[in-house]
Amino acid sequence: MTEEENQLLIQHARAIATFAGCKLKQAENFCIYLEKHRHRIINYQYYQAEQICSIGSGAIESIV
Repeated sequence: MTEEENQLLIQHARAIATFAGCKLKQAENFCIYLEKHRHRIINYQYYQAEQICSIGSGAIESIV
């Protein structure tokens, strides 16, 4: 596992821990979403720090 993947797993675990005691359905759904899609969620902080590419969908959002 790469350092990037480790950092992303830590961030997901922290987010889930933050909402673990919350009884709201939205918080539960958010945690389920993170678990289900964690392999697809991009670590933007890593890409910005490494200056790998431009991040954002501003060009697409400006069309809408």
